[in-house]
Amino acid sequence: MPLDESDCAATYKVLVVGEHSVGKTALLNRLMNREFRVSMMPTIGVDFVKKIFEVDGALVQLVIWDTAGQERFRSITRLQYRGVQGIVLVYDVTNSQSFTHLQFWINSIHSEIRHSQHQYEPIPIILCGNKADMADSRQVDTRRGEKVRERWALVDMADRSTHAYGEGRR
Repeated sequence: MPLDESDCAATYKVLVVGEHSVGKTALLNRLMNREFRVSMMPTIGVDFVKKIFEVDGALVQLVIWDTAGQERFRSITRLQYRGVQGIVLVYDVTNSQSFTHLQFWINSIHSEIRHSQHQYEPIPIILCGNKADMADSRQVDTRRGEKVRERWALVDMADRSTHAYGEGRR
């Protein structure tokens, strides 16, 4: 029997942000369709998907907003922070520039959350080092990601778009 939104105990808005071409859309495609596509069209503005999960016996719906990383779309992305309850900040471990720009994204997240929320409530931010399966092309080592995560009190998630999260891990 298909899961229905009306059966969900809660719905949470999650925003996926990061530089362009870090694999945000590929991660969501993998989550939704359990498939990896080598070539993805860049996100224009924003897009969203809905996914229902069972958590501790209750159904929970995530409305996950996929944002464009290009600078020209950042004014559109800023609008999506309103009502957000979680953020996934993605960088590409094979692209050191995407890692260097994490400071910009952290500053933007904190600034936008302060402006869009009526009262400040801590919002979990997950740091996702994507393309972790491309070891030969890796430019950002795990320790650098760990230091950033600890410095900004972020949740850690290294992933590979080619596999489901945690699939094939040692």
